[in-house]
Amino acid sequence: MAIKVVMLVHSDFLHDRRVRNQATALAATGYLVTIFGVQSASINSDAPEITGEVDGVSYHLLKLRHPRGKKRYLELMLSFYRRIVHLDIDLLHAHDLDTLWPAYRVAQKKGIPLIYDSHELYTESIHVAHRPLTKWVWRILEYSLIRQTDATITVCQGISQELKERYGLEEAPWVVRNFSDPVLVEQTTSDLPELRQFKQYHPHTLLYQGYLQQGRGIETAIQALSAAPDWGLVICGQGPYWDYLLGMAHDWGVEDQLLYLGQLEPTVLATVTASCDVGLCMIEPVVLSYYYALPNKLIEYVQAGLPVIASDLPEIRNIMEMFKIGWMANDVTGLISILEHFESLKNDKNLKEGLIKAAQVLNWHNEQHRLLEVYARIT
Repeated sequence: MAIKVVMLVHSDFLHDRRVRNQATALAATGYLVTIFGVQSASINSDAPEITGEVDGVSYHLLKLRHPRGKKRYLELMLSFYRRIVHLDIDLLHAHDLDTLWPAYRVAQKKGIPLIYDSHELYTESIHVAHRPLTKWVWRILEYSLIRQTDATITVCQGISQELKERYGLEEAPWVVRNFSDPVLVEQTTSDLPELRQFKQYHPHTLLYQGYLQQGRGIETAIQALSAAPDWGLVICGQGPYWDYLLGMAHDWGVEDQLLYLGQLEPTVLATVTASCDVGLCMIEPVVLSYYYALPNKLIEYVQAGLPVIASDLPEIRNIMEMFKIGWMANDVTGLISILEHFESLKNDKNLKEGLIKAAQVLNWHNEQHRLLEVYARIT
């Protein structure tokens, strides 16, 4: 009989590459996987719950009344608990700390295994960095519950070791990295008139994809554009920072060098990625969670054959140096220098070979076996 897995995640799942990869891999192995997530701003629906199925995975997206703040998190936890407590479940998988409490309560009630998936160092994230009371509450919650799980997994070695030492765990959490497989490009730039027109006026394009918030290097890129008039910056994603970034581009006089495409479906995003010249992954270590970052976008660029401009941070540096997939820069001056010399840099034989080798090694097809081993051990 197939094992019934329920995953909880504070996202719409459809655009969450890590959750979707994991759920699809488990479903392909024979697990019955159901995702409970929340309706994102990009989903325009008045329905209290949206249901569907994709890649053999069933999903339920709940509509929350509170858009932000403490009330939203309380509503999230209580809604998840009430929605799943009466279901027939064999294993619960909590994606990130904000879903761990309802997953733990239900797992305890039913006497079933629980996996905690720490997507980042949550208590050191940008959301709580300057909110000491909130940070303390989340840290107490994590300290209390992480020991009660049957397995903890996380995204990189640095965070794994930090969690082990911080909470005195007997074993370091398993590392399942945010790697992706190549997405089939079904479109061309002719299907994306905005991008096609933008590229006509900007011979070179720098791509940022991901969440729009402080510390992601977008501000640095906007400043660099003022010294690199041949370059344009394509931004794909959503988040609270867009209005600020647009105002900053206006102040630096580079509005015409920005193209904002919003949050895109994977196949459309793959087309955009393959059409650009270089990917931006300049995470700024403004909080400890960012210091240990190993972003999804880094490998998504690699899978599209795109060289990367990245920060000199431990997890990122390991991959950049191992495979020679691009260049590191930590400030505006360093980024401008790379953009100015890009024509000669991009012809480096080691770069092309490194991108090919990295794509062959750093992919979800290889990484998923770590996840499947965790499941095999506790089921």
